[in-house]
Formats: sequence, structure tokens, C-alpha cells
Amino acid sequence: MNYNTVIQVRVDEKMKRESEALFRKLGFDTATAVRMFLAMAINMKGMPFDVTMTNFDTKNDKEQ
Repeated sequence: MNYNTVIQVRVDEKMKRESEALFRKLGFDTATAVRMFLAMAINMKGMPFDVTMTNFDTKNDKEQ
């Protein structure tokens, strides 16, 4: 496959280090993990995991 398009994402250093270590243990690199995520999102026609408000706490929620 010809990979000729670039996606850039900014994350903090800790997230980068931890995710790279995890992906390495699983046998692939970060670029492969991102391609897997995108492929699953396309296949599922949505996020490849549940996105909910369960246990989501914001400053505004606490004030109400």
C-alpha cells in the first residue's frame, strides 16, 4: 500500500512514551496503531469503542 498522506497529532510526552511502549509490546509501531484505529472506525462507521458521558465530570457539572 502506498502511504503518502500525513496526519499530525500533538500529544504530551508521557502519552507518547506510554503508547509507544504499549504498541511495541503488542508488536507494532504507533503509525500502524493509528492506521488500525482509522480502519476500524471506517469499518464500523463510527468510533471503534463506546463514547459515553458515564462518569464524565466537568467543572460545570460539579457546580450544578
